[in-house]
Amino acid sequence: MARLIDWKQLLARVFSRRPKVAAGESRDEMLRENHERYRELFEHGQGLICIHDLEGVLLDVNPEAGRSLGYTPTEVIGRNLAELLFPKERPAFAAYLAGIKEGDRKNGLMRVLTRAGEKRVWMYRNVRIDKPGRSPYVLGYAIDVTELRRLEVEKQQYLDRIEKQNLDLELRNREV
Repeated sequence: MARLIDWKQLLARVFSRRPKVAAGESRDEMLRENHERYRELFEHGQGLICIHDLEGVLLDVNPEAGRSLGYTPTEVIGRNLAELLFPKERPAFAAYLAGIKEGDRKNGLMRVLTRAGEKRVWMYRNVRIDKPGRSPYVLGYAIDVTELRRLEVEKQQYLDRIEKQNLDLELRNREV
């Protein structure tokens, strides 16, 4: 089960600090503090966050993404994201990469396999970052919607059973 984060507390802690350049804090100290805040969001957020290059090689992964897959971040950094996908999904990964190279955003569902072989479904929204003088990369953000998808399937099966039972009752009533 995912760890619960008190988002109000975390966001209040991260964003309540205001730059104190006028109060004597140096620009370097302010930048360092801002970097720490964003690192806290990356390290402690419940979202699945990664950075990959335009070939799909993972450059960074937050702990929650690694945990969701059953790995530590260091175990997946350097691997191609395609290796973590459900085998049937891997052929579509080339189209994803082509799309992110052509446009600047991609979103959809990604089916991944955990270390234990469990299938998970992630809803993702990824954006390509281009900065002058640097190699472009993709900032990926996803949430695990596996349980939501399972519940949707169960709900539909339940509704289908009710519909069938209603049809059966109508047929019986006509016969009477």
